[in-house]
Amino acid sequence: MNNKLKKLIAFCLIISLISIGSIQAFAAADESGKYEWDHVLMGCYGFVTGMVIHPQDSNLIYVRTDVGGMYRYDSKNQKWIQLMESIAHKDTGLASVRSVALDPNDTNIVYAACGGGSGTTDIIKSTDRGETWSFTNFSNNQAINGVPLFCGNNRVARAIGEALVVDPNNSDIIYFGTAKNGFYRSEDKGASWSKISDIPDYGWPAGGVASVYIDKSKQKDGSSSDIYVSSWGYGVYKSTDCGKSFSLIEGSPRVPCQVQVVTDEAGKEKMYVSSYNPNLTDYYVGEDNTGKVETDEIGSFWLYEDGKWTDLHPEKGSTSFDSYAQNTSFSSFMIDSRNSDVILLNAAPWSIKNVYMWLSNDGGESFKRITRSSQATALIQDPNAPDNVWMPYGGGVNYIKNFTTVTQVKDFIKSDTGIETICANKMVSLPSEEAPLLLIESLDHSLRVQEQLNVLAPDNAVEPTFHHGGGIDFCEEDPSFVFRTGINGRFNYGAGTAAYSTDYGRTYTEVTGWDSTMRIVDCAVGATMQSNGFPVLMVVSVGRSVMDDNGNVVDDGEGRGVYRSKDGGATWQLVTDFSVSRKKATNDLNNHILASDRVDGNTFYYVEKPYLYRTTNGGDTWKTLEPTVNDEAMEIPQYGAAIKAIPTKTGHLWLKGMNGKVYTTSDFGKNWSLLNNITEANSDGCSFGFGIGNGDTDYPAAYMAGYVDGEFGMYISNDLGQRWVKTTPASQNFFAGIVDVCGDRRQYGRVFVATGGTGVIYGEGTPITDIINYSPGDSLTVTANTVNTTCASQSFTIFAAFYNPDKSLMNVQSEQFVSEPNSGENEFTLSVTVPSDAKRTTLKVFVFTNNLTPLHVALEKSQIE
Repeated sequence: MNNKLKKLIAFCLIISLISIGSIQAFAAADESGKYEWDHVLMGCYGFVTGMVIHPQDSNLIYVRTDVGGMYRYDSKNQKWIQLMESIAHKDTGLASVRSVALDPNDTNIVYAACGGGSGTTDIIKSTDRGETWSFTNFSNNQAINGVPLFCGNNRVARAIGEALVVDPNNSDIIYFGTAKNGFYRSEDKGASWSKISDIPDYGWPAGGVASVYIDKSKQKDGSSSDIYVSSWGYGVYKSTDCGKSFSLIEGSPRVPCQVQVVTDEAGKEKMYVSSYNPNLTDYYVGEDNTGKVETDEIGSFWLYEDGKWTDLHPEKGSTSFDSYAQNTSFSSFMIDSRNSDVILLNAAPWSIKNVYMWLSNDGGESFKRITRSSQATALIQDPNAPDNVWMPYGGGVNYIKNFTTVTQVKDFIKSDTGIETICANKMVSLPSEEAPLLLIESLDHSLRVQEQLNVLAPDNAVEPTFHHGGGIDFCEEDPSFVFRTGINGRFNYGAGTAAYSTDYGRTYTEVTGWDSTMRIVDCAVGATMQSNGFPVLMVVSVGRSVMDDNGNVVDDGEGRGVYRSKDGGATWQLVTDFSVSRKKATNDLNNHILASDRVDGNTFYYVEKPYLYRTTNGGDTWKTLEPTVNDEAMEIPQYGAAIKAIPTKTGHLWLKGMNGKVYTTSDFGKNWSLLNNITEANSDGCSFGFGIGNGDTDYPAAYMAGYVDGEFGMYISNDLGQRWVKTTPASQNFFAGIVDVCGDRRQYGRVFVATGGTGVIYGEGTPITDIINYSPGDSLTVTANTVNTTCASQSFTIFAAFYNPDKSLMNVQSEQFVSEPNSGENEFTLSVTVPSDAKRTTLKVFVFTNNLTPLHVALEKSQIE
């Protein structure tokens, strides 16, 4: 009962108004204008895979990332601006940008080849410097047997060079090399393409066409005549007829990376090529990809001059050469635009070791090692300050001042403000003012503790560090207790790790009482503390990673199941009496498949197609439930299902099933119903979460990312999904994919969205009330509940008033009601018809009783035109 209402109503008459939004016919309300969205500042800790600078405007700089879109540099404010927020959420594949090409003759035109291993793949085009994009339909038009072409942004070659290039002498001509479907040429600015059969389809598994280089000094018939293509597994191919045909340059390295041609002071032409070490990966060539590359070749830096190849390995002749020859590759290099004898060379990303930077002052005849480096993906000389170099790398963007004198990494200047590239996967908000604002697990970068949302912590990584976060949960009774799990090493076959915190997730004690070969993908913490001071802990293992006789890490087929600890992780027991068939960690690190009841400390749930498993005694025994909806079996996917328990409500769960359908139960999973206004939830993992409620009821706020009534966005509900209010504008598309949703447990209305490549985005705004859209002619019903225990009759009037946009009164409908003496509970209804000529009107409902000031009930919304 509303406290204000109690104070205004006299003579023991209690009146409450039931929101008309309970009528299911109403659409979701749109309150996106009241919300603001921004990034939780986590920083650029992911791969920035390339950089290009426009030849006509040296301040027009673009960088691309492998999972988080692309950015343009704002030189005035020295920050990077994300350019792909206009990309629709359904096209999440475009967040993986394989290559960027600029039209050298038009500063407004930019192309991007996008697509990783899944999702939308295409070459997209912008005519306004990346503000908006259009599809060229390259991938679909060139599809092979109906399968779109593969850009391959998750391959090693993504950080080797640009595979998409515009001819600087003829902007109509564009070249593009795919990861495994050959090489293409367009003569009409990307509207149509033809395949160049001279370039082999690909070398497997890592490269395809790694880079394309155009020698703009050589022209023929208005176009550049000399084109160079690095084809992994085959070598360097060259065209002298404007890209119409190509031939292999004999003797070229089998896995070439970047190519550059220069003319020295004597007018002599030289070609430099960096190369990857073929022995670091098994390469297969040929049409059927069965011909393994067998070679003694090493990764090196090469000079091609007068038809002869010279190995310029920077450590050649040194005592450490053998070690470098076995383990190191070379990719990015820069030749000084002022003096072609000055060359800066860097080891390739993913070199096993020996990641250094070298400098030559004699055209590569000799090098000196100048500093340890990082996984540089490009070395780009700053046209405005030629002594300085831009260096995108595996952890952001560095700027190197006076590159000829730099001696250590600390001399590099980190220059990636505005770039957010972390792949966040699971989050928790703790219901305590003593806690950090948010705890975030991620892939590749362990845990982030966010004390503030808009301040980048100096060192976000928390010990012990896990390579890939697997699960994180806390005890509702004592939220200072946080438990997290993860995997170190490879996604599918890394070693399991776990740790618990007693200071709200700031510091941790590593768990050692289990088999660390198990791959842990999720965890849950009991809602209450046991008498020993620990809650019950549960984890899900998808198998054990062991070493085989050949030194390879493999799954031995053992160790799958749900494990329990009652002593803070000192000992663990396999507690499932059902089969767990999961095997690969990659399929589940982003998913919520294990959950604890948020009130009952002994109740836990595990979901795996086609069942929901439940224990109510801390894991001693489990019951197998086969959820049904309307007497039909609920469709639960093998991978992609998500289950979360609702805070403050024992036995209340939400479960995401097939095709984004979301189901709810209030009796520990016995009976289920469908949230039927959700037409499609995000398919990339968990897409709903819960936060503190608005205080009007004991419901928590529910948040959902997906489609409500056919419209994509982030939504909030105050009544557990019966009505939704949209909080995102059309421009907020979460193009990098939505992995997890977490409501703030301390501040109503604030929600966090973990993305698959742009970190965590949060929204917050003014408190949202239950607001409903309506249309002309709609019939509404307003219900008043009264309690009369007095000896006298009581009267009151319900008014429904429609107001014009200028706040003038348009229409009033009302009715007077009387409750009889000592009649107890009564219910009265007022039928309201929305005026037929209503346009953008607002409905307000008032209750008058016994000469009191009218009570305004917060029930209003401008109607849909």
